Amino acid sequence: MGNNKINNINNLSEKEFYRYHLKDITREQIDISAHATKKINSRHIGIEHTLSLLTESFHKKIHKNEDGDFEVHYNSPNKKDNDIIVIIAIPLIEHSKSIRIITVYNYGDSMIEEKNVRQYLKMKQDYDVQTDALFFFVPGDYDYKKTVRMSEDLLLDLDQNEVPVAIEILHASKVFGINSKYPLTQPIGIVINIDIAEDLITLEAHFKIIIRQKTELRPVKAEINNLFNLPKLDMHIATA
Repeated sequence: MGNNKINNINNLSEKEFYRYHLKDITREQIDISAHATKKINSRHIGIEHTLSLLTESFHKKIHKNEDGDFEVHYNSPNKKDNDIIVIIAIPLIEHSKSIRIITVYNYGDSMIEEKNVRQYLKMKQDYDVQTDALFFFVPGDYDYKKTVRMSEDLLLDLDQNEVPVAIEILHASKVFGINSKYPLTQPIGIVINIDIAEDLITLEAHFKIIIRQKTELRPVKAEINNLFNLPKLDMHIATA
């Protein structure tokens, strides 16, 4: 390939992404999407810290997910040794040495006392058309701690008390099986149940989306092992 542009961007491997898009990248060659900016700030990671990781630090690993996005993992020097910052990005077709950040989050292990909690929360929504990312969040201030990756496209934010406070859906139009992004810019009704048991974290959701003036139900379910040792929780979430 040499230094020529890579024409088929979808066939890039992790090594090619690093060699042609990430290696020796400068801050001017990094596009931070509006959605990523919101997530970087709300998760208290910081724009400066994010740019420093990409331009000054060597990554822990790069993983290409099923959607074709590249997940770049870094050790976080500002947090505990076992915390990892994950930057999800895509190469920009127009230039070889340039990327767009889709979202950023951190995760790490935690050992806390188990407790039983039942909560009811109302959430608001925010949709970014450019990145096709949908975000539901608890209104008001909360102290972000980390993100649990429920699936390739579903991320769950936790506060300092290990309670879910936000849900991020990447490639939302694909997740919901709709061809147009317009319905996602309109209010979406949601009912989400999150069950955290000793061994499993289960999220079951139903999204009411208006498509061609008809309300259609789109179910989403994800289940992962509770490797974070999160406390037991039974939570019901709905849009405001």
